[in-house]
Amino acid sequence: MKPALPQAETDLARSMATARETAPCLELREIEVWRGDYCVCIDLSLRLPHGRVLHLRGDNGAGKTSLIRVLAGLAPLESGSLRLAGHPARSLEARAELRYLAHRDGIKLELTPRENLRLAARLLERVGEAAIDRSLERVGIAHLAERQCADLSAGQRRRTALARLLLGRPRLWLLDEPLVNLDRRGVSLVGDLVAEQIASGGSVVLATHQPLVLDSQCVLPVELPANSFHVH
Repeated sequence: MKPALPQAETDLARSMATARETAPCLELREIEVWRGDYCVCIDLSLRLPHGRVLHLRGDNGAGKTSLIRVLAGLAPLESGSLRLAGHPARSLEARAELRYLAHRDGIKLELTPRENLRLAARLLERVGEAAIDRSLERVGIAHLAERQCADLSAGQRRRTALARLLLGRPRLWLLDEPLVNLDRRGVSLVGDLVAEQIASGGSVVLATHQPLVLDSQCVLPVELPANSFHVH
């Protein structure tokens, strides 16, 4: 039998869990983002509730990728603050709550899909082979799990990258052009995965130029570049 936790630790764990459940999935407060000498947004504030999609819109070069990279912690925030599920954006707790899918797949071609997911799972808690199997099955590449990614098609590699989103039940997905290299069935798969993420109480930040069928009631559109944009 495991020893009981001290009352103070138990209360702290409960309060953290409560904050995780009640805080918005993503909160931006008066943020300012630049890409070189180009201003992506100034004084942008919003609260993205659980179970919603933040759809970033704008022409090529408007700054959608730049903003997503800031949200992912891969680019600096000029000013303002970000919180993910109630945690400061660059904290370990916040990092555990998100998954990021960029234009590029971000997989190692010399590894198999299973090995790529195992590599990703090392950074997560309580993610074992069963979760990896379910992810590969859900994106339709379980039969390719042991094949080297270098031998897969571009669409199959993209599905491998999509499978990583499903590991560990993250609260927030950051999707930058997720439909790249996917055929019609692959596009439909992404729509289904986003719908499942929303139905489970998770949220999604999405940037795509390709049409994706989503429930309009769950979508919060933001046009970039943005100046003094507030959504509460």
